[in-house]
Amino acid sequence: MDVTLHDLEQYMYLLKELKYLDKKLQSLMNSSTHLVADSVKGSSKQFPYNEVVIPIVGVSQKYVDSYVKAKARLETQINTIQEKTREIEKFIDTLTRSDIRQIIELRYIQGLKWKQVSSKVYGYSSEDRARKAIELYFLKNSEKI
Repeated sequence: MDVTLHDLEQYMYLLKELKYLDKKLQSLMNSSTHLVADSVKGSSKQFPYNEVVIPIVGVSQKYVDSYVKAKARLETQINTIQEKTREIEKFIDTLTRSDIRQIIELRYIQGLKWKQVSSKVYGYSSEDRARKAIELYFLKNSEKI
């Protein structure tokens, strides 16, 4: 798995984007603003052949075409982001160092500040301790590749 520090920094934003795209897709699917209506005159098949007006409601073909394209585009974006977040989550699961897993969880998933992360992982609040540990970890592991 080729997960970078940049990928981890993007993780929370990817999850937010997923929620946004999902809402956008739901809104697209629930939209009734492109309904068209008309009516026709008809009568029953049997006597007394009374004339009635029959309303017809549907979605315009122009909207159907744009809807299909927009839905496909949104679903592609959602699938790409889901794939990336799963890749990041799998990477985290494979880490053998507990402190690195904790730093990633606290900083990149929960969004805590570096001081808070250092305090929780190492027992003292240092602006640099956790940040340098994660940078060094990625630097060392990128050299192995």
